[in-house]
Order: sequence, then structure tokens, then C-alpha cells
Amino acid sequence: MILPAITQNEQFAPSRIITEPRFVTLFNLDVHKRKNFAALVAVIDRMAQRIPNISLDVYGKGSPKTMFEVSQIVEKSKTKNVGLKGPLPGDGFATILGDYVGFLMPTRRETFGMVFIEALFSGLPLLHTKRWGIDGFFADDEVGYACDPTSLDDIEAGVDRLLREQERFKRSIAALHERGGLDRFKRKAIVDNYRAGLERVLGRNEQPVRVLSESAVP
Repeated sequence: MILPAITQNEQFAPSRIITEPRFVTLFNLDVHKRKNFAALVAVIDRMAQRIPNISLDVYGKGSPKTMFEVSQIVEKSKTKNVGLKGPLPGDGFATILGDYVGFLMPTRRETFGMVFIEALFSGLPLLHTKRWGIDGFFADDEVGYACDPTSLDDIEAGVDRLLREQERFKRSIAALHERGGLDRFKRKAIVDNYRAGLERVLGRNEQPVRVLSESAVP
């Protein structure tokens, strides 16, 4: 049995339609290379040539060495449209994340990525990675765009898609919540699945067990 990942945020709060091209990302900055942060900054830098007011707010913390590396990546960008915001406050999922067009994290690899689910509970469309992480848990085009993290063109296409189809994606995520499509990622469902697995191993339950994913730190 593999212990499923339990998210910190599981209270759904629909995101309003944002007229400014504002995006957000959130992760442990110590793993910024795996999260493909430099490529994401390069894409925002590129897109700013045709969308001057596009912006990316970056929430997260890291070691002093990491903060220097991340700051250097941001400072070398030409448009200065990326901002380091520090750790997300405890109530940030409800009060901050919903105020963006979408959540961007074209990570190089990801076993699951709890932060993607937390962003969905904040009503945000996702730019995530094809064939990794949450890819396959939802129908195509249901919650966002799955990109090739090695292609700046495809990452850019994904950001463009979220911008153009923001309203459709946000309606789709709200509908997913309404029909219980996010319930399997809530603490109770995960604990119930884990308990069922233990009971099955102990011979107390013959029912098959659904395991969502191995635990991962975003």
C-alpha cells in the first residue's frame, strides 16, 4: 500500500474572471530546477513582448543559496514581469490564489503534485506537465493544459490557452466540483481508501482498493 497525498487546502472557492493577464505559481523554491522555473520565466519574458502587462507572481521559500539563484533568474529577465512574493500566507488559498487567470507549473517531472489539486480547489485552471503528475486524472481540456516542459513554444501555447479560455476552464472546474469530481482528493476520501487498504491486507475486506498516488512534495 502506498500512502496517498493529502492536500492542505480542500475547501472549494471559485475563482472570478480576471481581466488582467495575471498568473501565479507556488512551490518549494529549493527545487526550482525540477519545477522548470527558468523556462517559465523565459516564456513570460517572451510573451511580454506582445502582452506587455502579463505578470507572474511566485510564492514559496527556499534556502539563502536558492533565493539568490531564483532572484538571479528573475533579474536577468528583460521585462521584469515576474515577482517573488515569499511564502503564501495560511489563508492564501482562499484569499489570494483565486485572484489570477491560472496556475502555472510546467515541472520537468512530478509524481503527483499536491499543489495542482490545491490550486483546483481555489478554482484555478492549470498549466501542468504532459504524462507526469496529475495528467490523466481528469479529462482532456477539463482543468487546463498539459504541456511539453522541454518546449518553450508549448509552454507558451499553454499560457495562451489559459488566457484565451479562462472563463471556460473556470466554469469547467466549478462544474467538476459541483458533481463531486474533486471529492476523491479530500482528506476523508483518502483516509477511507487507506483504511480500506489496511483492512484488505488484514483480510477484513474483499473490496478492491483505489490508490490515488504516492505522496509527493510540490
